[in-house]
Amino acid sequence: MSLELLSPPENVVRLGLNENFFISESLVKNVIREAVSRVDPRTYPEAFYDQLAYKIAARLGLEPENIVVGPGSDRLIAALVNLRIRPGAKAVSIHPTFEEFDRVVKLHGGCLKPVLLKPDNFQLDLDRVTAECRDAALVYLSSPNNPTGNQFPQEEVEAIIEDLEAVVIVDEAYAEYADYTLAQEAASRNNLVVLRTFSKAWGLAGLRVGYAVASSDLARSIKEVLGPFTVSIVSAKAAEIMLDHEVEVERAVRETIKVREEMYGQFKKMGLKPYRSKTNFIMVKTSLDEKVVFRKLLTKGFHVRELSDKPLCRNCIRVTMAPKTIMKRFINALKEVIEESSSMR
Repeated sequence: MSLELLSPPENVVRLGLNENFFISESLVKNVIREAVSRVDPRTYPEAFYDQLAYKIAARLGLEPENIVVGPGSDRLIAALVNLRIRPGAKAVSIHPTFEEFDRVVKLHGGCLKPVLLKPDNFQLDLDRVTAECRDAALVYLSSPNNPTGNQFPQEEVEAIIEDLEAVVIVDEAYAEYADYTLAQEAASRNNLVVLRTFSKAWGLAGLRVGYAVASSDLARSIKEVLGPFTVSIVSAKAAEIMLDHEVEVERAVRETIKVREEMYGQFKKMGLKPYRSKTNFIMVKTSLDEKVVFRKLLTKGFHVRELSDKPLCRNCIRVTMAPKTIMKRFINALKEVIEESSSMR
């Protein structure tokens, strides 16, 4: 992924990294101030963040031994790849999807087998996925999926997991915006890990805190690979305090979903093809080259994610949802881009 996609200029509205602008910035800063006041930064945190794990487990109705706290979902993915993949071992991931799994598998010398989603609706090709998974060591499913936004039917995901020797990672970074979670299932299975994060719905992207849900045996193995002290003492305490603000988080999630549905309708009215989403973003197909749309929107003050590096995503951009006042300006900018491009043809 290019640096212009990862590092938008300071003077643009950030709609390319799926950050949460529905959570009050003042709330998050107050949480961080409280976290700083409650810890001694001169000391190491708990080795495996028992207090935070306990609080997460209580919220999910699980036991603390089912929770592994880590520095964001991407580092937990890396730990699982390190645990399961040796040179030549087979790993399966759907495509298009979050690219971190593929990157780390290749670094470890694994044999990566991508399985394309159905091109018409980005659903699972269940027969193909199931067949490829039979001799795999590790399987990755992002559900809800990034960048397509859809959550796969629960019965299909469970059918893939059933009777596999492979460990299946279900990345639920956007679960708070979706219809179901497999967290309870993960605690009772030895071949399922569910990944969750504080970066999206909880508004703590800059603090880098995530967690895995797994059986106690699998969780113990992940901790051995991940090692202790992986999250700063301030970040861990801030995540712990943020869990006390569930009311504000749920309000922000509801508002995000409301704006998401309104923007879906707006995109359709413009003659574009938006895809139904269970996340805090929408993938939109235009009739224009996605790189052109990206560059022109950038000149108008908006940073989105163009998806030229993703299979099946020709002419597609991914747009993070933001409060209505921002999205209204964005829609006007996108209309200008389309009109300007049409007049040049």
